[in-house]
Parts: sequence; structure tokens; C-alpha cells
Amino acid sequence: MIGLAYLLILPALFDALIHLPMAIKIAITIMLIAPMALCMGMPFPLAIAAMKRNRAEQIPWAWGINGYASVISAGLSTVIAIQYGFITVILCAILLYLAALMTFPDKSAERDSYNV
Repeated sequence: MIGLAYLLILPALFDALIHLPMAIKIAITIMLIAPMALCMGMPFPLAIAAMKRNRAEQIPWAWGINGYASVISAGLSTVIAIQYGFITVILCAILLYLAALMTFPDKSAERDSYNV
């Protein structure tokens, strides 16, 4: 889990790199954001691809829910970070992404249904 690793590593890393020039800190920030951004960006396209095979009629609903969640999460994460801290935001994100992962069907059950 990249999110949990970030929670453990980033405070010490930030303290160690605080003396660097701004341009280098920006480059390091981009490199640190990239893995998390990639992992957070993959579930929706993967889910849409899976829905094309089994539930194509529900794809518009998925886009609508994704749009709603994107708008709400941007503001809500800011409020949570101000009230409870960034660690709480990361932990909430991890829990929500795990909950989303649980909604994906079990691949082994899907394969077994084809063999029946």
C-alpha cells in the first residue's frame, strides 16, 4: 500500500529535504505524487472495461457516480484535512479504495461460471 508507506516515510523525508532549493523540491514532489496518482487513477477505467463486458447498460450510471464522487471528494478532503489532518485523509482514501475493490467480482468465480 503506497498510502501507508507514504504515511510512514514522508515526514522523515520532508525533514531531510527541507533545505533543498524549491525547484528540486518540486521535482521530488512530482515523483512522489506519480505512483499514488497512477494507482488512484486506475480503478475507474478498469471498472469501465469490466462493465463493457457484463453490464454495458450501467456505464452511464458509473460515469455519473464518478463525477459526483470527484466533486464531493475534492471539497470534503480539504475539510477533513483542515479539521483532522492529512493522515486522516489518506486513511479515509485507503479505506474507500479498499471498499471499491471489494465491489469487483471474484475472478475465480467468473471463470468457474464459464466452465459450467
